[in-house]
Amino acid sequence: YVECAALSASVLLLKDHVLLSSSPDKSAAAVLRAIVAEGLDICGARMLWLDQQSIDALPLGWDSAITAGRVLALLVRGFDVCERLLKLAGPADPRLACRTDPVSWRAAMGVDRQLNACSTCRLPKAVPRCVGYFFGGRAAPRVGELSPLRVYYSLQVLPSVVLLIVPTAADCAAVLDVMQRAGLALHAAARLEHQQMLTALNLPLLASALPS
Repeated sequence: YVECAALSASVLLLKDHVLLSSSPDKSAAAVLRAIVAEGLDICGARMLWLDQQSIDALPLGWDSAITAGRVLALLVRGFDVCERLLKLAGPADPRLACRTDPVSWRAAMGVDRQLNACSTCRLPKAVPRCVGYFFGGRAAPRVGELSPLRVYYSLQVLPSVVLLIVPTAADCAAVLDVMQRAGLALHAAARLEHQQMLTALNLPLLASALPS
């Protein structure tokens, strides 16, 4: 058989005003839905607070300015991912995006050049530095070095969707690595307290199996 080349990845930063938005079409959830609809995989996520010193240390190669404050860094994977994220984001100036790319994220969610919804890598050659800055040291060990993953429960909720419940102390990077190597995509993640989880899932039989 012919071995397929590894999919390329890129980093997308969602800015604070997008994370705070409660509008269904102008929120982080809308961005996540668009990424999945585009056929891209989200294989990493990290919430950070960037001060000016952190911004000054950022690698070069972003398509727009990054301001101090909270950001959600997403590691997105897929064919031609840099070009496709740039197309989804639209021009750096939201006013220009409204004229040229009215369905882009910056046209829908951007305020000005600073608060323009998101920033992403402009060129593929800048990606390794950006990935290393935001996700370096959090990658899972190589195959063969992974410790056994403890999964408390799995439930097939749709023909193509499986719900995993893992302990808070689990190595989430290892979980994502195993999923990636198996060709699976993470569509959503949430952290719930023990009782919240049982109530939300309506799975009383888990009460004796899960730790409190």
